[in-house]
Amino acid sequence: MDHVLKVEDLHAGFGKRGHAQMAIEGVSFQVKKGRVFGLVGESGCGKSTTCRSIIRLFGGAPFVIEQGQILFDGKDLAAMNEQQLTDIRGRKISMIFQDPMTALNPTMRVGDQVGEIVRRNQPALSSGQVREKVVVLLREVGITSPERRYSAWPHELSGGLRQRVLIAMALSCAPELLIADEPTTALDVTIQAQVLRLLHELRARVNMSVLLVTHDLGVVAQHCDDMAVMYAGKIVESGSVAEVFAKPRHPYTRALLNALPAHVDPQHKLQPIPGEPPAAGHFPDGCRFHPRCPFAVERCLREIPENETLTQNHACACHRKEDALW
Repeated sequence: MDHVLKVEDLHAGFGKRGHAQMAIEGVSFQVKKGRVFGLVGESGCGKSTTCRSIIRLFGGAPFVIEQGQILFDGKDLAAMNEQQLTDIRGRKISMIFQDPMTALNPTMRVGDQVGEIVRRNQPALSSGQVREKVVVLLREVGITSPERRYSAWPHELSGGLRQRVLIAMALSCAPELLIADEPTTALDVTIQAQVLRLLHELRARVNMSVLLVTHDLGVVAQHCDDMAVMYAGKIVESGSVAEVFAKPRHPYTRALLNALPAHVDPQHKLQPIPGEPPAAGHFPDGCRFHPRCPFAVERCLREIPENETLTQNHACACHRKEDALW
């Protein structure tokens, strides 16, 4: 088995079973061992919901998995109860959240927050050993003077340092899979590059698999091995980064690329995508991208396109994927 995570035909949403409002439908992808998988799309496309559904981390909100499997090391997380998931969260699967400004507890010192996770997963360690391990973790994620930062309050740290603390917390138990949900959204460009480079270095050092959620195709091109493009709760294109970037077959993928400055001729303007993704519960019939697609035909308005394999490392769900649209 060359993958650490395999999501198969996942249908999930918010509400009571049988009456839930579906947020993601028919989602399938796999994260290979030791590789970085990028999940990309605009805000509101279902990326974060997909990631949180893996370990069902919704803060008490009524969330149900109606159909599908989430296979982690061969075990179906979708079929596990809360206690079984608790044993996996943190130990084998860790998650970094979007906003480092709110993810840390403002009433606890930084070292105590990291130490709490270390102590929970390694209860045999003494207080001195926990502190020593926390200092090592803070140093490994690039925090200078970790002994001093150990006693700092979250509000005393910059956004970049707070994100490094969150990364230290996520890596404290050497997880097999790290889910990074837009970890640089709230940071300035310079700090974004530093955090992404840090994740890349740590992944290579411990041979960890990473599921990286982002809306930035530039980040995917630089830091990911494989990718999936998500729109309105569905995967519309997936494959190796090299193949998808070399020959994008879905109009949405192409539109995202056309909105990147690096892909636009200096003599031409950027091409924004008109409109916005539909909200869950208000998905259109047929292909969900057709209201914004310049290549849509009558069939696109009526029929949902099937996700079909194009090559060994490339798949697409589009009625016109074989047409010479560009």
